[in-house]
Amino acid sequence: KNIHKLEPESIISLSWKLHGTSFVSSKILCKRQLKWYERSAKRIGISVREEEYGNIYSSLKVVKNGFHNANPAHFYGYDLWKDINERFEANLLDGETIYGEAVGYTKDGGQIQKGYDYGCEPNQFKTFIYRITHTSTKGKTIDLPFFMVEERAKQLGTEVVPPIFFGKAENFLAKEPEMDIRDWKEAFLELLKVRYVHDQDCQFCKNKVPAEGIVLRIEGLQPEALKLKAFRFLEHETKELDKGITNIEDNQDEQDTTPAA
Repeated sequence: KNIHKLEPESIISLSWKLHGTSFVSSKILCKRQLKWYERSAKRIGISVREEEYGNIYSSLKVVKNGFHNANPAHFYGYDLWKDINERFEANLLDGETIYGEAVGYTKDGGQIQKGYDYGCEPNQFKTFIYRITHTSTKGKTIDLPFFMVEERAKQLGTEVVPPIFFGKAENFLAKEPEMDIRDWKEAFLELLKVRYVHDQDCQFCKNKVPAEGIVLRIEGLQPEALKLKAFRFLEHETKELDKGITNIEDNQDEQDTTPAA
């Protein structure tokens, strides 16, 4: 649906899409809970510091911690996202937000996504980062390019989503001089399907489950990530829904946006 957005000179990153649960961990400016004397001082015109950097963590749609959400909804019966956040909280930079995928198992031995173990043992989960942003004190946000996300992930002691390619799109698929740009785009898409989305099993799991697909990210000041899912995986999702097994991301109340949104 979005292949028209791609150009031969576009800088892109390709990575494998993982089937887990999304998490966001950040250190961003938050409204302070003012003391009574600070509120009084503010009423008579005295300047009071109203913001401070604080740690906010969330699932895909719901802020989970602190007074920002007094009644968090925990899909797994406990705060899995708190456990994830604890891996990163102490090392986050002011204004930094990391976005990632947690895969494997909960501390109770349950599966984050049914069948998708990603080489984890029961009670163990892994984290993979796919995006990092920095937000200024004036609320302006920039994204790190994927190669810098890789470097920062190493500093944070975790991995990025498994990479496939980074560079100009024309270096992934050569464009012949006489080739029409529309033909090139269709050939590019077809090559992605042939190489990566041919309904194979997930190469990262011990269990025999379908691979989800890949993500193509068009780099820039405002990068755009586009999914290409395998038909067999989509069929798998449909069967799970027919059995009444809903996706965790669909079971989160949409009461908040992610921290850097």
